[in-house]
Amino acid sequence: MCVDVALRLLKTEAASVSNSNIVRQRCYYTLDAFVKLMALMIKYSDGGNAEKKIMLLKKVLHIITSVLHVDHEVRRAEFNAMPYHRILITLFIELTTPDGSNLEPIAWSIIEAFGQNALFMLQPRRCPSFAYAWLDFVGHRAVIGALLGGNGFAENVDPMKTSAMYTQLLICHLKFLAPFLRNIQLPKSIAVLYKGTLRVLLVILHDFPELLCEYHYVIIDTIPPNCVQLRNLVLSAYPRNMRLPDPFALNFKISETPGSKYNSTVMNAMVLYVGMKAIESLHERRQRISIHTIAHTAFMDIFQNLAVQLCTEGRYLLFNAIANQLRYPNAHTHYFSCVFLFLFLNSDHDAIQEQITRILFERLVALRPHPWGLLITFIELIKNPVYNFWKYEFTRCAPEIERLFQNVANTCVTARPAESEASKA
Repeated sequence: MCVDVALRLLKTEAASVSNSNIVRQRCYYTLDAFVKLMALMIKYSDGGNAEKKIMLLKKVLHIITSVLHVDHEVRRAEFNAMPYHRILITLFIELTTPDGSNLEPIAWSIIEAFGQNALFMLQPRRCPSFAYAWLDFVGHRAVIGALLGGNGFAENVDPMKTSAMYTQLLICHLKFLAPFLRNIQLPKSIAVLYKGTLRVLLVILHDFPELLCEYHYVIIDTIPPNCVQLRNLVLSAYPRNMRLPDPFALNFKISETPGSKYNSTVMNAMVLYVGMKAIESLHERRQRISIHTIAHTAFMDIFQNLAVQLCTEGRYLLFNAIANQLRYPNAHTHYFSCVFLFLFLNSDHDAIQEQITRILFERLVALRPHPWGLLITFIELIKNPVYNFWKYEFTRCAPEIERLFQNVANTCVTARPAESEASKA
């Protein structure tokens, strides 16, 4: 009934252009009164029963969307989105503006109701004639503020939830536009909608660039290849607390910029994950962990390839992550000790043996206590003649380095390895 009244009033616009603003204002009075009534019913119904408030809101939104769908199918080209847009955006503002009605505890339920029960059901692919109003709703400052954390209403809501929902709405809109954007010539209606899309994304880029940074992949995936400007707009986003280096500076080096270094956290997690899977595989085959059983496996191939292909810094972080697993007697310690010994024995690059030694050595020269697994690995390395530890040049590159190696070796074992080798000779 409220929509019918508004539509009857709007019909007078065509007859009198000079009174169009007055007619539209009269429509707003009617629609806003209906929204105010619905908002008061939702806010103050059943006292503090939050569940019933949400149920009532969902029923109201369901009725609005159902009527809109029917009206969209019946009127088709004559469909007018203004009354529905006014009802939805005004109701959203009424319910998400802090006013002492204590709706903040159910903020996420309110946002979810609008996102899932209204906007998702009315997305442009389902109601093409509502596309302009839909985009205007999604790009409204109140909606962006509530979903992306600008107005304080949803400050207790997990921002990942609201960001994911808003991203899903953007993707729904881009999926509607995508088939049209693949053509060189755009219909005037689509060109206007595309221009509005750019403006919404520019607002997000300026005020909430983290959204585009976090979800750039899924957003870009829906943009056709020929939409270069739209893609560049999304990919131009960077965190607000970051200051971009000047790419035109004479002394600029991309290798020195933040983000171009290794992520030690990821490296540690990768090493532990591969090791756990390798141990599981050995247990499934009922094999004991040894330097022979870990060889020629996909897991060992990962460590070998990384040790060869990484640069000095990356290799140091890799070996450091492996050494972090050398602890008390357990399967992890046994496996990663064998990994170190295997890499030391089977590498054709002296730099690998030297870095393995450095990782173990710099931990042993520190004050006690020393991890049990670290001691066992180093003792095996210097005592077992298979590894030829004392024949490598880095162990005697300087007299003070050689003495330091000998002192550490004497601390770890009872007999000096050098003397043992001399007695064998």
